[in-house]
Amino acid sequence: MVSSFSISVTDSGSPHWGKRVRHLEQETGKAEENPYMDERIWSRLPEDLMAKVVSFLPISMILRSALICKSWNSIISSPLFLKLNSEIPPNSRHPWFLIFLRKSSDYCLAYDPSLNRWIDLPFPFVTSPFRPIAAGDGLVCLISNTPSGLSASVCNPVSKFQYKIPTPTSLLRYFFLVSGLFLDKNSGFFRLVLVGSERMSNGSDQFVLRAEIYYSEMELWFLAISFPVTCPVSPYRAISNGVLYCLLGNFPMSIVALDVESRVWFMLKAQLPPSLTVVRLMDHNDKLVMIGGVGVKGITKEIGIWQLDDSGREWKMIRWIGNEICNLFLRSLTRKFSCIGHGDLIYFTCKRCPFVVMYVISRSCVKFLDLSPRLLDPHYDVTGEFCFEPRL
Repeated sequence: MVSSFSISVTDSGSPHWGKRVRHLEQETGKAEENPYMDERIWSRLPEDLMAKVVSFLPISMILRSALICKSWNSIISSPLFLKLNSEIPPNSRHPWFLIFLRKSSDYCLAYDPSLNRWIDLPFPFVTSPFRPIAAGDGLVCLISNTPSGLSASVCNPVSKFQYKIPTPTSLLRYFFLVSGLFLDKNSGFFRLVLVGSERMSNGSDQFVLRAEIYYSEMELWFLAISFPVTCPVSPYRAISNGVLYCLLGNFPMSIVALDVESRVWFMLKAQLPPSLTVVRLMDHNDKLVMIGGVGVKGITKEIGIWQLDDSGREWKMIRWIGNEICNLFLRSLTRKFSCIGHGDLIYFTCKRCPFVVMYVISRSCVKFLDLSPRLLDPHYDVTGEFCFEPRL
């Protein structure tokens, strides 16, 4: 039910942040005086038209609208509204940047670009300490420590829906566990993928990739075909158009992919660009995109963004973040960075950098975001970072 939604807004504490908040409040005040927001006009709208209009609002504003009055809450809780909202293309809404804190077991931090604010996103329905392992299509997968052992669940932190799933018996023996979560476009049910790289034998330099896939409509785990590799899988991965892409080993890296529907592995034939210092993967409108630091002797100078072509054999440069911008936020000695991306947005973080950098791919523009005051030490306090597409 919508009445169970709970999101609180936090102020960053910086003077620049305060100006933005006051500016937003001033704009809100003007909107309330706007004659087009006259209650007498809105009260005459048919309920189905009202639901259609409100369904296009950002998720945060929809949640606030549910608190205005009982009639608005009734509209937003209705099956018609939920259907209309689900039909809005996911790419029309910018993803939130989720940060899970080491010392906080009942909420995470989320940056909402539609509000230009950090918000507290609570998890009141989780009763045991948890670790996030995957996020996708409005869902988050959590692993919890319980008296009886590990348990897994998939939840929607916006609607507070939680779905407990059986934990695969092979979960604990995997080395470098990787996970992915997405909604199947055909069935509408979710798929949870767990991947581990396991040594073929003691002392061997050869590994084998093993994957288990959970089908929520059948409530069953299925094994994928094992795949031999020469190095373990890294934690950096992305799901794009039903395929899980994983980075293998250190430099020079390679990319291995799992077609989730057929449960078959294959190596990506496209060669990575030279002189890479950092490699990350993301989905951009059902296309696999790679974000790479480029430099000399492992020192990042610039950041490139490449997209895999339709043949899967070539990386095509689509954007370039030059040295001048990189100098503003690459503050560490090695100038290494971390980034999480989905859709049209990429969120960059870097050690010793006092802000998050949000990059909009389609417009090639950069925005510097003040860190939430709850992040005392981002590189110590954080246990997980994800791009999250909020859905009801």
